[in-house]
Amino acid sequence: MKPAANPELDDLRVFCTVARKSSFSAAADALSASAAYVSKRVGILEAVGAGERLVESD
Repeated sequence: MKPAANPELDDLRVFCTVARKSSFSAAADALSASAAYVSKRVGILEAVGAGERLVESD
């Protein structure tokens, strides 16, 4: 099994924005980033958390 990527502070910032905005796309807009970037950053946090889903994607 491939080891999970190490989360960074930016991953937490992205996750908090997703939680505040309740949407990957709204978080992407607020962060001036792509939805793919937001999804990837949240995915890294989920991988570190033993594969537990943190949010439902839109």
